[in-house]
Amino acid sequence: MEVGTPVVTAAPFTMCAWIKADQLATTKGNEMQIVDIGDNSGVVATEANWFTMRIDDEPGNENHPQATLRQYSSIAGVSSTAAISANTWHFICYVEEAVDSRAIYLDAGWK
Repeated sequence: MEVGTPVVTAAPFTMCAWIKADQLATTKGNEMQIVDIGDNSGVVATEANWFTMRIDDEPGNENHPQATLRQYSSIAGVSSTAAISANTWHFICYVEEAVDSRAIYLDAGWK
């Protein structure tokens, strides 16, 4: 989704989703997007605001829920310490209580 004004401008906020992956990321380039929200308010890409929640495909962190928030020139992210499994429903929830307090939960328990 792309809009003309910032969607997320300040903490606190929460973004959650139920997901079920048919297969897991086994190589880089298999990242799975869950939520991807941004605005087109910036003149250049580095001025845009966006939030993305996904399943990571980086080696060593494959299949771990991850969230990244960009507010103009500031980028912050967080990853879960637990990984999803294939063909299983998972509840993923990102919570930002303050600009310095973020967490992503997998199945209501793993940060």
